[in-house]
Amino acid sequence: MTASDHHDELIQGHVRELPSQFSLLSLLAFAFSIMNSWVAFVSLLVTNLTLGGPGLCLWATIVACAAATIIAMGLAELVSAFPSSGGQYHCALMVYPLRYRAAAAFATGWLSVLGYLFTTASSAIFVAESIMGVAEIYYPAFAAQRWQIWCIYALMLILATVAVTVWPSLVPRTQSSFFGASVLGMLVITIAVLAASPTKQSAAVALVNYDNSSGWPSGISFMLATGQSMWSFACVDSATHMAEEIPRPEKNVPLAMLLGMLIGLVTMVGFTLAMLFSATDFDQIATSAAPMYECFIQAFDSPGASLFLTIWVIIVYFGSCVGLITTTGRLIWAFSRDNGLPFSSVFATVNRQLLVPANANIATCVFCLAYGCLYIGSPVAFNTFISTAILFLSLSYTVPQIPLLFHKNRDQCLPPRPFSLGRFLGPFCNLFSIAWVLLYALLFSFPLVIPTTLADMSYVSVVLVASIVFVGSLWFLGGKRSSFTGPLQYMEAVHADLCTITNYKDYYGL
Repeated sequence: MTASDHHDELIQGHVRELPSQFSLLSLLAFAFSIMNSWVAFVSLLVTNLTLGGPGLCLWATIVACAAATIIAMGLAELVSAFPSSGGQYHCALMVYPLRYRAAAAFATGWLSVLGYLFTTASSAIFVAESIMGVAEIYYPAFAAQRWQIWCIYALMLILATVAVTVWPSLVPRTQSSFFGASVLGMLVITIAVLAASPTKQSAAVALVNYDNSSGWPSGISFMLATGQSMWSFACVDSATHMAEEIPRPEKNVPLAMLLGMLIGLVTMVGFTLAMLFSATDFDQIATSAAPMYECFIQAFDSPGASLFLTIWVIIVYFGSCVGLITTTGRLIWAFSRDNGLPFSSVFATVNRQLLVPANANIATCVFCLAYGCLYIGSPVAFNTFISTAILFLSLSYTVPQIPLLFHKNRDQCLPPRPFSLGRFLGPFCNLFSIAWVLLYALLFSFPLVIPTTLADMSYVSVVLVASIVFVGSLWFLGGKRSSFTGPLQYMEAVHADLCTITNYKDYYGL
């Protein structure tokens, strides 16, 4: 074991149990295949058209990308200092004062776990709805029932879980293939749509026309659309949960995170511009059972070509489901090692034959299958969890950044690290992250349209309060206050190890 490996194990607090199977390129492919910004934009298209029309779609997403990038930079610095499969909850454990670190890490861990579970379920239901939406267009007499959509949703989850559990060594190559399919698909669709569409919208319509039918004032509707658009850049931390499966995670994980954001911005802007300029009837898109297919049919006027490209996009987004099952399983496994979950001993095990946290993967699938039953009763309540997923993940990125603002010297709080934001950019990113997330903790409680009925109200505040009660009960009544400490037994060794480092560039070989 090299000195760097020894240091990494001290920081992680655990002996590595999973094989090192990712390179920087495959980790980048893995991270982006989960984010898939341009495909996620399709899932938000109807919402953004309602909130502000075509003129809102591009600009709200660009603002969302800028905000998500600043938040990701603050998290990337922490991950560079403390690379671990636990990700942000492990970072919280390392930077909070001793009195608060266990509670902060426990809360952050649950924010991450719940955020990923909701994201996994939301992505799978989008795939299922897209499949059934195409079926409704090709068979007008067919009306998909909610239980039928749930069956497709369940099939997607089970297929993804089996794939990442039975053939874990194929995950890097599989996700690299999905990454290639995503980038190639974006290029093919963008070029083909622009070339084939007989007419083009004017710049005034595609980029400026603000058609707000939400009932909110324009400023509020723009902020709500920006919050929803952060879905295109959700799960930027996915690479952190592979930190124990890649060499030099302190350098490679932050690179994968930020390069993923850059690719997400470029692909999303290119695809969005092509769609906005090539569409002929935005109202028809907003009311279609398959908005993605409707975008293509308006551009090509060819059912065959439109179906082919729609299937391509669905396959790419299924790759997100595969990556999300993998990431959520790793997160549950890591959190269970530190006794953060009920029945942690069950989920903290690694299957010695498959070399994968199989129980954690299965738990992810089972939760999403059970939660998906809510869709049968109330699709609106289920879809609220998209906003909840964005909020919970953003909160988990921000909580570990709070203590950094209270240290006069950041280097007294963070060990030597390859990715450092410095004295000025670092505090700016941390302060912005906190302010942004606090703002959207409020805005996500607003319904997207007014006047509001019981059917279309926002349940984010209900879910947030229920989650606080649940996690608080585990902490105070469920015994976690005394049993969850994280890998604190390693803290003294970590401190001693870091104090011997005088030149981090030499240490990391930079």
